[in-house]
Amino acid sequence: MKIGDVIKKYRDDHEISQRSMAKLLGCSYAYVAMIESGINPKTGKKISPSIEIFKKMADLLFISLDDLLKMLDGKQPISFKSIDVAEEIQNNGGKLPLPPFLSSSANGGLSDGIIKIIDKLSGLSEDKYVEVEKYIDYLNYKNNK
Repeated sequence: MKIGDVIKKYRDDHEISQRSMAKLLGCSYAYVAMIESGINPKTGKKISPSIEIFKKMADLLFISLDDLLKMLDGKQPISFKSIDVAEEIQNNGGKLPLPPFLSSSANGGLSDGIIKIIDKLSGLSEDKYVEVEKYIDYLNYKNNK
């Protein structure tokens, strides 16, 4: 299930239009239509709704953001910040910059902490790995509030 399916079901259950839903979510009705379809009609690419949309939808459902994320399948893209991650990688010599506490200042390599995390992740099934990714994204969202 994707967030678009959740929004559509909510609209159907409450018999409200995309325009009314947009007011509840604080966005345009065109954005609601894109979320429901999962595709940007101008580009034909999948869209990544903002975390704010997920939070507002969770509030409408009277559930936690964590519970909403657990309802979704592992392929649901989520936008957590306005900068483009691809651009950030390009500006950092082709690598995603690590937070200071994860990189070793001595040799520019990985710290013991990140190596332990990688070791733990390597033993997970794909489903569990996706859950960890969602949880990390959620923690980043909470940290950046």
